[in-house]
Amino acid sequence: MTNQNSLFETIYDVLDEEVWIMERRPDGEFVVSHSNLTSFRNTGLQTHEVIGQTIRRVLGDSKADQLYAVYEKCLQTGEVMVYQESLDFGPNRHWYLTKIVPLPDKDGRQRVADVSLDITHRMESDALLHAISQAQLQFIKGASPNDLFAGLLKDMIELTRSEYGFIAEVLMDEAENRPYMRMFAINDRAWSPEMHALYNQAAGGMKFANMSTLFGAPIVSGQVIIANDPIHDPRHGGFPRGHPNIRAFLGVPFVHNGMVLGLIGLANRPGGYSAAWADFLQPLGTACVHLILGYHTQEQRHIAESKLRLLNDDLEHRVANRTIELEVANTQLREHDREKSKFVAVVAHELRQPIAVLKMELYLLQHGRAADQPKHMDKMARQMEILNELVENILDLSRLDLSQPITFSAFNLNEVVSNVAEAYRNLAHDAGLDFQVDLASDLPMMFGVANQMAQVVTNLVVNAVRYTPNGFVRIQTRPLLDDERIQFSVADTGMGIDPADLPRLYERFFRGKQHGPNAHIPGNGLGLAIVKEIVDLHQGTIEAQSTVGGGTTFTLTFPILREEPINPV
Repeated sequence: MTNQNSLFETIYDVLDEEVWIMERRPDGEFVVSHSNLTSFRNTGLQTHEVIGQTIRRVLGDSKADQLYAVYEKCLQTGEVMVYQESLDFGPNRHWYLTKIVPLPDKDGRQRVADVSLDITHRMESDALLHAISQAQLQFIKGASPNDLFAGLLKDMIELTRSEYGFIAEVLMDEAENRPYMRMFAINDRAWSPEMHALYNQAAGGMKFANMSTLFGAPIVSGQVIIANDPIHDPRHGGFPRGHPNIRAFLGVPFVHNGMVLGLIGLANRPGGYSAAWADFLQPLGTACVHLILGYHTQEQRHIAESKLRLLNDDLEHRVANRTIELEVANTQLREHDREKSKFVAVVAHELRQPIAVLKMELYLLQHGRAADQPKHMDKMARQMEILNELVENILDLSRLDLSQPITFSAFNLNEVVSNVAEAYRNLAHDAGLDFQVDLASDLPMMFGVANQMAQVVTNLVVNAVRYTPNGFVRIQTRPLLDDERIQFSVADTGMGIDPADLPRLYERFFRGKQHGPNAHIPGNGLGLAIVKEIVDLHQGTIEAQSTVGGGTTFTLTFPILREEPINPV
């Protein structure tokens, strides 16, 4: 029995989850009787600060009152309680996915187990990605640089728990041949009236030219600067009159092609900053690079458009061939604008999220525990699959957008469906699904591109398998001889589609609300857009019928083979 207890204690101590065992005293207080090693490692608390202490003493009155209500309900109902919470231990804020489990005791003692998984990295990563995505969305909507970066700075200050900070662009003073900073955003939470007035006079473009300071060090060196004792740092060159006191500083430059384009500065985080925080903020620096380059492109385009308007005013009287040249220039500008918008909206927004996750997992793989490496490798593999699927889908849509001439020919839809079904039958069976294929024996031939139709079938079948946790996936074909059409459908018993999402189902990059226990299935919102493009190209129709929690059926109809071939649009 001693060996068995020793084994249980070993397992108990190596769990990734923090485990706290609390016993209820007659006065209603809960006392910590046991806690595993993970609890002490994550919180930084010592044994004497936890074991034998009340939760009120460990976490304070406010948090204890919240937790006691949960513990009491757990003991009264006998149910396991699951919720998400945040706790502050010293300068660090931890996010947990917590499970409260009642522990029955034959001696009548009332005890609960608090099993908490630290999800701080995930929550911080999600918050960072959300902030970057919102900034990119604001750029697409035409927000000014000051408004955009002000919102981004606010998110970064909240995420890092800093007191204040700034985001600045680095420019070159051509006359003096030296760099200077122009502030995009700087929070005035701790400013004196003098500093606030200076910022207002600069209309949001306050400039700093002194590079012999902590602020200038990242720009001069191109390296991250961490100063958790700024007063005694040799790079501390003083601050303008009225500038708030700095107790800790983090400067993260964002660099493009070897040149420092700007700087993210954060100050006065409780407990200071570390290299881990600098690495964590690297995706933000990369996003700022693309945003600044995007604004530069806009400025150049506005300048070009302004010059073109002046040129048009001057050249109205010229001959027709000159007018044609100007029209070509206009077309090139519109094309440039369209390509820029696609790049920002698609590449910078969609690709950045999996790339940011990959960078984070790579960092954890390099610096984390060896035991966690398989988990990080699996996550990286999943992100690579997401990237590959996104790139392939974007390429497919690009080919469809080009509207290149294609040749329609007669083919048997049953053969296409059968080949795709065989390719994904094992995938459906591995998912525990009943995979049904019902092909009409008298299905007429149809005109079109067989490879494109195979892509339609593949996208619908993969979606059905992916969003169906249990039940069946059924594929059918049948002729509609009365109106000379054939019909193809894919039905499933999956999570279904919210009625509010049905009108936008075929929009590019649109992903509807997911339901049920498997409500976090990755995707990029391009599969159904590709299906709709190909269906329209084949002069077909597509209809979706769905019930939340009851499954979805996609029904497609196409013209049958005719004597006169269909001319694709």
